[in-house]
Amino acid sequence: MDNTGWSADGTTPAGSATNVWGDGLGYTSPYAFSSSGYPTHSPSAISEYHYGDANGQTDAVGAHFATQMTYDMYKNVLGWKGLDGKDSGMLSVVHDNLGGLENAHFSYVDNMMHYGDGSRGPNNPNGYSSFATISIGGHEMSHGVMHNLAAVNYFGESMGLNEANSDILGVAVEAYSKRAPGDPIDKVPDGKIGWTMSPEISPTGTPLRWLYKPSKDGVSTDAWFAGINNLDGHYSSGVPNRFFYFLTMGASSDPASETYSPYLPQGMTGIGLDQATHIWFKAMSEYMTTTTGIRSMRQPVLDAVADLYGADSIQGQAVANALAAVNVGAAYGTQGRPLVTLPNNLVTPDSPLGNIGLPTGPYRAAGIQYLYYTVPMVPVGERAKLHVNVSNTANTEVSWTAGWPYLMIPFPSDGSNGTGASGPSAANGSFDAEGYYHSPLLAPKFCMTTATSKADPLEFAYLPVMTVQLDADGDAENDAVDMGAFALSFNLPRNVTEIVNNGGTPTGVIYWYPGDTTIGYSFDDYTLQAWNEAFMNAFGR
Repeated sequence: MDNTGWSADGTTPAGSATNVWGDGLGYTSPYAFSSSGYPTHSPSAISEYHYGDANGQTDAVGAHFATQMTYDMYKNVLGWKGLDGKDSGMLSVVHDNLGGLENAHFSYVDNMMHYGDGSRGPNNPNGYSSFATISIGGHEMSHGVMHNLAAVNYFGESMGLNEANSDILGVAVEAYSKRAPGDPIDKVPDGKIGWTMSPEISPTGTPLRWLYKPSKDGVSTDAWFAGINNLDGHYSSGVPNRFFYFLTMGASSDPASETYSPYLPQGMTGIGLDQATHIWFKAMSEYMTTTTGIRSMRQPVLDAVADLYGADSIQGQAVANALAAVNVGAAYGTQGRPLVTLPNNLVTPDSPLGNIGLPTGPYRAAGIQYLYYTVPMVPVGERAKLHVNVSNTANTEVSWTAGWPYLMIPFPSDGSNGTGASGPSAANGSFDAEGYYHSPLLAPKFCMTTATSKADPLEFAYLPVMTVQLDADGDAENDAVDMGAFALSFNLPRNVTEIVNNGGTPTGVIYWYPGDTTIGYSFDDYTLQAWNEAFMNAFGR
């Protein structure tokens, strides 16, 4: 840190005579008192109270260092100037806890980094410390670079890819910050990182994520599967993260190793962090688009390595093998494994829901698109034939089971609008000997099912099923009378059974987000189509 500008006479108080910056402790947010005698958190009061003192400096220096190293890595190694490529200023604000911010994030609105102070304090000694660190800063500012280049969507599989891009390039920033004297300025050095995310902010040293073995956190996944879009992107990001680790460091052939992959049991040799970083950045900046997801990242990365080194080069072979190790396509020179995928036509090819126009409003368009395209609907207590697609094998049979080990992240987890149980249990329904799915007597509820390839037990798909209540008149039957009752209450302002069966318990078809009364309390085109889909899945096909 340059000490220029500090003066001992105090005319320039923001500095250090010893080049020691801050006290290294967690920031203690001050309570400056207003003229009325009550504490205030106004920006002016806080800035005056902590102007230049040791406790306030630590995070400012951390944020400045993260910005400097992020800028230098992108410029010197990748030729990208600033977050926007136009060498615009990179601004940060620290102690941004006036609105309760504990974490850190890059804001697309003001093009600034915002760092919170964590949650650790006298009443929470096990909370996270300040987020103004090199690993978090490099990660979050890489979101800004992504925003100005591929702009990969922040939803479904794309969300996981977006988060992984920040982890991957954040790793490069952290490694670059640890260059030794004499290391080339235009290369990312090897051997400088532990391949974990931000253990320094935890009192126990537990990282937020393990790039070499993402599943160590108990939620993230090590390999791609159909249905991974149901995971929050911070957990599905494990797949690209592990790919990048394998590409850089290699994979073990020892099944007992944490860097072993059953999808590439022979293991592989890595190509080093500098080459891996160049390949990834070229793939992201030139070949990925807003809709690229975890599975579809394969071709952009293959195109990038072909441009830089050749498709059949050592680097090209390593890319193909690292992708195969996380179940994203075939290893170099092979045909690949069987592929189990989810159809976009729900239960049967004639489903009308795939062509429905989407409503507008916060969360609604994304949520309804996700639901209509990937989640079959089945009436409570009824049965339906579920389908998946199986390719790259002559044996297209699958075995169905109820349950899966992950929670549905995109939807709320309260009882009425919930995600459903995880793991195999009666709450997820069951399958009979003919392969029909039998839904439980719970609605509305997401139930989890798994389709595993009989040709290869490592290949599977997770298919959520939504149980819906179609019994509008309360006679314990799902029939045409119920459809008539719903039709009579089309577009009325209250729940169906409050009108058709006044005084009864509202049954509803689909309840959406808590507090969203625009759907679920009004029977409109979308719920009508959903009702019809569920009815036809059980009785009409």
